[in-house]
Amino acid sequence: MPWNAPFYASCGFTESEPDSDFLRELIVTEDALQLSQYGRRVQMSAAL
Repeated sequence: MPWNAPFYASCGFTESEPDSDFLRELIVTEDALQLSQYGRRVQMSAAL
């Protein structure tokens, strides 16, 4: 949903790159399912 990233950013989360094999494989799966046609996927992590 378009509002998710700004909402999470307002809570202190920052956009981050996938940092595990599982998350990188998830991107491959999403690409195979052509989910990118519905918009960009964003991973966010809690700021420490």
